[in-house]
Amino acid sequence: IKLAEKIHQKISELFILSEDGEPISLTVSIGIAHRKSHEDMKTTLLRADQALYQAKLQGKNQTVSDKKKVNMC
Repeated sequence: IKLAEKIHQKISELFILSEDGEPISLTVSIGIAHRKSHEDMKTTLLRADQALYQAKLQGKNQTVSDKKKVNMC
């Protein structure tokens, strides 16, 4: 979770310039899931994907784990 929060924070601090020289801010939605000892990778990735869609549904620009919302900027 901490790594996802760091990535989210760093991306929110980035600005790129448009062709017209105008600054464009970046946002990111992140879905995370911790792999359980008894599950295969496909199941873990499915839970992370579901968390990503939840982040987007909740307004984007946030980190959501398969357990809870972690961060919103």
